Amino acid sequence: KSQDYLVKVVEPYRTTLASLWIGSLRDYASIRAGIELLDDTSAVDSSFSSLGKEVLLPYYRDSWSITLQAVTSAMESGDPAIRVAMDGGDPTSTDSEPTLNGGTASEHTTAFFFVIFGLVFEALVTSTPDTGTQNVRTSIVALKALNCLVQNKYAGDAFCDLTIFEEVVNLCYRMALTEPIAVQTYLVDTLASLAHNVARNYGTKAEKEYSAPPQTHCLRICAYVLKRVIGNPRDAAAQILKDEISEVDLVGPSLKSLKKLLETLPESPGDQVKFEKMVHGILSACLVNIDAMRGREGPACQKKIKSNLLATVLVLTVVPPSIKISISVIEHSCFLISQKLIEPDEMSITAAHCAKTLIIASTLGNRSLRNCVKLLLPGMIECIAKIVAGDENETPDLRTQIVGEIWKAFSALFSSTPEDLREPPSSFGLIAYDDYAT
Repeated sequence: KSQDYLVKVVEPYRTTLASLWIGSLRDYASIRAGIELLDDTSAVDSSFSSLGKEVLLPYYRDSWSITLQAVTSAMESGDPAIRVAMDGGDPTSTDSEPTLNGGTASEHTTAFFFVIFGLVFEALVTSTPDTGTQNVRTSIVALKALNCLVQNKYAGDAFCDLTIFEEVVNLCYRMALTEPIAVQTYLVDTLASLAHNVARNYGTKAEKEYSAPPQTHCLRICAYVLKRVIGNPRDAAAQILKDEISEVDLVGPSLKSLKKLLETLPESPGDQVKFEKMVHGILSACLVNIDAMRGREGPACQKKIKSNLLATVLVLTVVPPSIKISISVIEHSCFLISQKLIEPDEMSITAAHCAKTLIIASTLGNRSLRNCVKLLLPGMIECIAKIVAGDENETPDLRTQIVGEIWKAFSALFSSTPEDLREPPSSFGLIAYDDYAT
């Protein structure tokens, strides 16, 4: 349980604690190895190494994960003191700066990176899913620490070493196969951080060593984890957008990744053809999934419709302009959105958001979406009319959100329409906007 009141207690001493935490983990690693890893007289004296193993090792073994969690929290909050301590500096010194060791702070590997990384890596390698709650807790702490350690300001270019990168990837593959879902949630976060930070060095000296972009391995592991979460014996090839079983929203968090994949058009003509087929395949699947929910009700049905509507609009608005989208697909999408706009439930806010997104995209130069304007306007106007005629005390927050989304769409549309095509507000200019759209 989080004890927020302790923040004020620890804050005045965080610079001192940063060095003590890193020093504690360093000494633990030294005792575990049985030798002095650092040329530091303040470390445990070698003459007492055997005594250290018998007396200190049990203490460190029980407490090191708590210390690691404290270091991780400081890293997550961006505490500069922990960065200085990781690089062997003194955070309590007023003029202390991270030691650069011949490079900039974002290029070189910090002095104690491999010490902390070694402890984290060993904890994850020796983890087994059947050793109880404490083991799961330690694995989660280690993964959160690794999530921070892979950042360039701590790791530098350490992961440009293909051996280190492959060891981490192989470990992640094993954890994806064996660890429980509670651990795999943090595994996916760590993979995302690893892919992001390693990609910053890819294309320079590391390009010759990697057989494929490092993001590829991370994406494969994430895809396997997702497949394992939503998979079932009857349909081992289930897709996320077809899911009606899981109560957790798996689509929402993955839309950001889908956006990244769709924004980059392949360079070769052959790959561009495959890319266009993939786009049409996703759109067709989304529309089929929504149509399959007709006449059905319930939370699972609503979640599936919402997920597929959001995915459809995302694809339509982010694909490069050179990708031609079928007019029938656009019309069908707008028809479904208009239907959901006038439904008396929370689905209407999702539909209003989708309508706003499509109209704003059409006003920003996406000519393939110009037809959406005349297709969505009638449904948006009918939605507003129903809200005005309805009971003002019924779901006021929801009604306010819907009106807000539609008003934003109207504002963007009217602002982008040429003066000579504008009609008096009372008529909503439907004829003029029909001409503008065509």
